[in-house]
Amino acid sequence: MENPGNLITSDHLLDIFKWAIPLLISCFALGKSMRDSRRNKLENSTRARQQFNAELRRWTNDSIGTLSDAIMLSRQIELDQARVENTISKLSALADQGRLLFPNPKFGVHGVENEEAYQDFRPRILDWLIYGLRICGTIRVVPDTEASRSLVQLKRGFTSDAQMAIDPRNLFTTMEDLQELLSTGAFMDNTQQHASLLAAEILLNERRRNAAQTNHKSGA
Repeated sequence: MENPGNLITSDHLLDIFKWAIPLLISCFALGKSMRDSRRNKLENSTRARQQFNAELRRWTNDSIGTLSDAIMLSRQIELDQARVENTISKLSALADQGRLLFPNPKFGVHGVENEEAYQDFRPRILDWLIYGLRICGTIRVVPDTEASRSLVQLKRGFTSDAQMAIDPRNLFTTMEDLQELLSTGAFMDNTQQHASLLAAEILLNERRRNAAQTNHKSGA
């Protein structure tokens, strides 16, 4: 019997199934492969971030410990110059180690004559350590209340930035999250305009002027 009009026959259905089923299987396999790829990428990125955070935690702990040592030195009754110099050396080393974790943003407008790691402006998380060692270097008479107060603020600023970088509230943070953080102005602020940094700079300038006046009088 002839097929009236455009009715689909069983033979037509069989032909459709022959090419449709393999296509559906291929689409399903492709979708699964893409989902697996995204999941693997996410897992690898999360694992890499966890490894980075482990190194970052070690550096952060060493930095907080050394800033705490500087604070205690400023509160001593007797000045231990050897310990002061050792603390300054540690803070300097920690700042350079931090450049491996948080490199300077590349603008190519400042310090181009320097080595590459020291070109342009450093991110604020390193400023806390740099200003810390500078303040520590001005301790001459103890207890040094002004230096102690400044060092406490610098340690708090460093701890806050380090917490932002580690992101302890998010156990599944990724390297993509880190890259986003390193592109934000709030974290990568290199203006040195934070209130605690400005206060440290004012204290340093005041002590430089006092030292210059003392040296001038001594030489007169």
